[in-house]
Amino acid sequence: MINKAYKQMGVILNIIGEELDISPSSYEDARKKYHAVAEYLAEPDTTVAQYDPNLYSQGSLRLGTVVKPLGSNEFDLDLVCEMNISSTSDQQVVKELVGNRFKEKEIYKKMLKPKNRCWRLDYAGAFHMDVLPAIPDGIKGNDCILVPDRKLCEWQPSNPRGYANWFKERMLSIRRSLIEKKAIIEEIPLGDPSIRTPLQRSVQLLKRHRDILFQDDAENAPISVVITTLAAKAYNNEEDLYEALINIIRGIPSQLDSVDGWPAVLNPMNREENFAEKWMEFVTAGLKCTTKPV
Repeated sequence: MINKAYKQMGVILNIIGEELDISPSSYEDARKKYHAVAEYLAEPDTTVAQYDPNLYSQGSLRLGTVVKPLGSNEFDLDLVCEMNISSTSDQQVVKELVGNRFKEKEIYKKMLKPKNRCWRLDYAGAFHMDVLPAIPDGIKGNDCILVPDRKLCEWQPSNPRGYANWFKERMLSIRRSLIEKKAIIEEIPLGDPSIRTPLQRSVQLLKRHRDILFQDDAENAPISVVITTLAAKAYNNEEDLYEALINIIRGIPSQLDSVDGWPAVLNPMNREENFAEKWMEFVTAGLKCTTKPV
C-alpha cells in the first residue's frame, strides 16, 4: 500500500520528469532527420545499398529515456546501419563505406565527424546523430551484431534491438496499463513521449542527477546505458514513481555483474558486451600511475 506521502512525491517527481522531456517539436525534428539519413544511406545503386543495409534506431530516443540538454549539451540520436557483410572483412573498410557515403552529399559532409566506433552528424544547437556501422554476428544470431572499434582494431559485440526489446519487457505490464488508461488501442513506439512509465521516468531522473553531479567532470560520468541497464534490472513494475525510484536506487548495487573479478554491466541480450568496459580502463590507468618499477 502506497501512503499519501509517497503519492505526493510521485506527483512531484513526475512533474520534474515532464520538464526533462524534449519538446514535441524537437522529437518530431529528430524523427524526421533520422528518417532522412536512413533513406539516404539506403538509396538504390550506392556503395552502401549493395550490402542490403538494415537501418534502425537505438539509445535513449528509442527507449523513451532522452533528457533535455543541460547547459550547452545536445541530446543524441543513435542510428545503426547494419550491412550484410562477412565478419572476415576489415572493420575499418566497413566503417569507411558509411563515411564515404556521407561525404558524397555536401550537407552531410560539412557536419560529419569520425568517432571511435561511429560517424557523428552534428546538427549544431539541436542534437547530434551517431551513425554506427555494423554487420550481423553470424555465430550468435538473434539480432546480435558486430561493430567496429578503432582503438581495439577488432569487431566488438552488441545487440541494440534485443536490448530495446528487453527494456520494454521490464515494464510491459505497467506500460499496457498506461496505454489502456489513455484509451489507446494500437501499439505505440517505445520512445513516444506521450507514454512514460515509472521506469522510464526513473532513468530520466537518474541521468539528470548524473548530469548535474558530473557537470565539471564529464570524463568520469557513468554513461547512459549503464544507468539504464542497472535501473531496468532493479525495477519491479512499481506503479508509483517515487516507490520505483527508491527501490531502483536501493537495488542497483546488487545488479552489477562480474568479469574476471571486476564489476561489470553486461548487455542482458549479448553478455559478451560490457557496457562498463571503461571502468577497467580507469582501474588500469590508476594501477599504471601507482605502480613503482621493480
